[in-house]
Amino acid sequence: MRALFLSLNFCKGFFAAACLAMSACSAGDEAQEVAEAFCHRYFVEMNQAHALEIANGLAAEKLRKEIALLKGSARAFEGGEREFHQLKPFMDYTLQNRDPLKDEDAEKVLFIYEIRAEARQDTSTMKSELVLNLVRENGRWFVNNYDLASR
Repeated sequence: MRALFLSLNFCKGFFAAACLAMSACSAGDEAQEVAEAFCHRYFVEMNQAHALEIANGLAAEKLRKEIALLKGSARAFEGGEREFHQLKPFMDYTLQNRDPLKDEDAEKVLFIYEIRAEARQDTSTMKSELVLNLVRENGRWFVNNYDLASR
């Protein structure tokens, strides 16, 4: 019985420490969460309209132009969404750098990601560098500009 009591207390303590650690880590990483969400929406989902929800400034302007250019032709496959997802490349992104390292007091943060695209039809891979500029407005982080360069 005593062993059960000790193990329950250990589990409670471990759970409390884990929750505290997770909240401490996430409190200063709001800008990175927005940057990761943008990468996922833009590259993995390939959904400019969804990425636009967390963009402003020049980034929002670029996304609106892309949406207008693609209107009517995006995802116009005979098989619809299913065919689109079978043909689109596998996309992955990895954080390479950020400045400043913590965003607690910063109003602007720069992120650099490596973007990797792998074709589904063959073994070709393309790597690019994505530079994201984020700004804090009214307590919320937004992607204010982005630039993608092939390597």
